[in-house]
Amino acid sequence: MRKTLMAGVIASVFALGGTASAAPLILDLNGAAPGGTITATALDWTQTSFLAKGGNQAVANFLSGTGSTFFDIYTHAKLVGYTDENGVSRSLPSFAGEITLTAKFTEQVVAAGAVGVATATFVSTGTGWAEMFYSSTANSNNITGSGFDDGTLIMRADGVNNKLGVFIVTDTTPTALDGFGSDDYSGQLSVSGTGSQSALTFGTAATTVVDSTFLKNGLGALTIVVDNISLGLPYSTVDPSHCYTLTQSAASNAAIVAGTATGQTSECDTTHTDGLISANTGGAGYVPVVGTVNGLSPVFSLAGGPDFLAQTDFNSAVTGSVPEPGSIALIGLALGALGLSSRRRRHG
Repeated sequence: MRKTLMAGVIASVFALGGTASAAPLILDLNGAAPGGTITATALDWTQTSFLAKGGNQAVANFLSGTGSTFFDIYTHAKLVGYTDENGVSRSLPSFAGEITLTAKFTEQVVAAGAVGVATATFVSTGTGWAEMFYSSTANSNNITGSGFDDGTLIMRADGVNNKLGVFIVTDTTPTALDGFGSDDYSGQLSVSGTGSQSALTFGTAATTVVDSTFLKNGLGALTIVVDNISLGLPYSTVDPSHCYTLTQSAASNAAIVAGTATGQTSECDTTHTDGLISANTGGAGYVPVVGTVNGLSPVFSLAGGPDFLAQTDFNSAVTGSVPEPGSIALIGLALGALGLSSRRRRHG
């Protein structure tokens, strides 16, 4: 059964005077290289992994009334398709490399219980970020979690709004964590469950920055609205990742805007060991601590750890912005009043 969706909206506003109208997002998939430009109203990301770092511990602390009830969410994904301006779903055109996404936000447990089924309700706290990367080599790997945060950093959004979410354990009988294809985590077990999250808006803390070589009409204040988030266990349509990116890129905002935020390297290494999550290493990345049974295990006193993993999926509705014709006319009149004889074309 497909456990989806994590959907999002990208809305950008030019920093040009007057109002702006929405338009499909123009995305050059490989920057200045030939080919790869798409006009999209939605981006389709791969199904992927979701890490609640400290999520189990936060639930246990809430139930005991002692300790921190905060935890961090991390995820990553690769762009695999889009919806064009006519509402037609399309595969990506051939281009060199890949576009990837990493994201993080902090949540707090606000309710939990284990009567019949285990449930945990949580709310985002305002702390979070999302970043998009272009890599000239298609090297992202769902199992290792590597390659999602390397290449050129082309977008950064800081801050997230406050929204509720929930996860429900539907079956506490341990089953294999990885049910997609061959089991790459022999001996690693998980409970079964589902979850959802209300819409999250990234980019609330500061103006988002973009590289206009890639995001052609996303040159102003950009926000990313992550909507219809669903979670699922065990993994049935994608391999679990054993490593996650915990930090934002070191590139400055000025470097992103200038198109020089290149040479980013992935925090996670490319080696995977069959067995428990704990049998793996992550390089500079983070390997989840889930024990032998993943997924709200402390609620049932199972052999779990402080973290838990879940399967999720990204689908992002997107819009760019263009100045209203009326605004352009007003700018022209203003230039005429200044006695300028030549016409200047302004870009957002």
